[in-house]
Amino acid sequence: PESMLAPGKEAPLALVFSDIRDFTSISERMLPSEVVEMLNSYYEKMIATVYEHGGLVDKFMGDGMLAFFGAPVHYKDDALKAALAAFDMQDKLEVFNQEQARLKRPPASSARQPPPKTRATIGPLVRNPAANNTLAAVNHLFLPESSQTSRLQKAAADKAETGTSSIR
Repeated sequence: PESMLAPGKEAPLALVFSDIRDFTSISERMLPSEVVEMLNSYYEKMIATVYEHGGLVDKFMGDGMLAFFGAPVHYKDDALKAALAAFDMQDKLEVFNQEQARLKRPPASSARQPPPKTRATIGPLVRNPAANNTLAAVNHLFLPESSQTSRLQKAAADKAETGTSSIR
C-alpha cells in the first residue's frame, strides 16, 4: 500500500564514485578466485577511506562503488569531506597497485571522477510531476558548475597543507 512508502526528501549530498578503469579487460586475464580477491582488497581500502571521512557507502556496482556524504545528517563541510576522501582514495589506489604488482597482477587505475558535490532527491521513491505525479525511482542528479569543483580542490589542498578549510 502507498501508505507504507516513506516520503523522499531533497537534501544536499556530496557523492564519490569509485571504479576500476578497464576492469573487464583486467579481470579477463585472471582466475575467478583472483578477481574476487582483488575486488575484496580494493573495496576494503576504499570503504575504510569513505568511513574515515564520515561518508556512507550506498551501493556496489560490479567494480564500482557509490558513497555519499551529507545524509542522514548534513554538515557544512560534507563536500570537503568527500573531496578529501576522493584524494585519499587515490593514495590508497597506489597502495593497492603495489600489492597487485607483488602478486604479479595488472594495476588498476581510477575512473574519471565527477565533481564531488551535487544535489539529489533521496528516498526510495519520489513523485514525478512530469509524468502526471506518478511514483518514480530516484534517478536525477544536478551537477555543479566547474568553478565549485575548482574551489573544492583548492579547499582540500588548503586543508591538507594547513589543517584548516577555506570553505565557509
